[in-house]
Amino acid sequence: MAANAFVPNYFQNVVDVIDTTTYAVTALPTGAQPRRVAITPNGERVFVSDFTGDSVTAVDALSLSVIDTIPTGTGARGIAINPQGTEVYVTNVRDRTVTVLATDTLTVLGQIRVGDKPWNVIFNADGSLAIVCNSGSDTVSLIDTTTLTVVNTIAVGNGPFFLVFNEDQTKLYVSNAGENHEIGTLTIIDTATYSVIGSVTLERQPFDLVFVNPF
Repeated sequence: MAANAFVPNYFQNVVDVIDTTTYAVTALPTGAQPRRVAITPNGERVFVSDFTGDSVTAVDALSLSVIDTIPTGTGARGIAINPQGTEVYVTNVRDRTVTVLATDTLTVLGQIRVGDKPWNVIFNADGSLAIVCNSGSDTVSLIDTTTLTVVNTIAVGNGPFFLVFNEDQTKLYVSNAGENHEIGTLTIIDTATYSVIGSVTLERQPFDLVFVNPF
């Protein structure tokens, strides 16, 4: 089976599927203005957040066909699948919520209230926590994935957008775009206590993050 790359095409309302051997492109329809994409660990299903469609589009990655489009909250953007591959978490920027979907039945399991303008969501290694950055509240929300409740809210820098763990998940790093998107910062959180242990000043508007282990 050929490997494929899935690229949301914001202005065309499709997700472009690129065959990485032939580079042939197949366009699959999504909800309005797809923004981000997540893939189940087994590679069988792809989920696309539709920003102005207020929905998630589920795609069968094997047959390259759309399964369904599921309504979420308003302004679906950040999206992640738990390590077990059973649940999809979607941040809804415009109504301060996170929608939880079952990856198999595509049913809504819950709607969780978080901070203002939740932009991104990630999971810890065992999937017990979902972590959401709230760019309008300057906070990070920790969600217990068993109870679907917020168990901690951490104050970070101004305008948090993306989060990443280091390799052993002892620290969580949060990029903050800065007030009026001027001087940005990086907040460092100790995951033993989920408390802030440092901050680094960056250039303006830092967004995405990646952690590289040189060894």
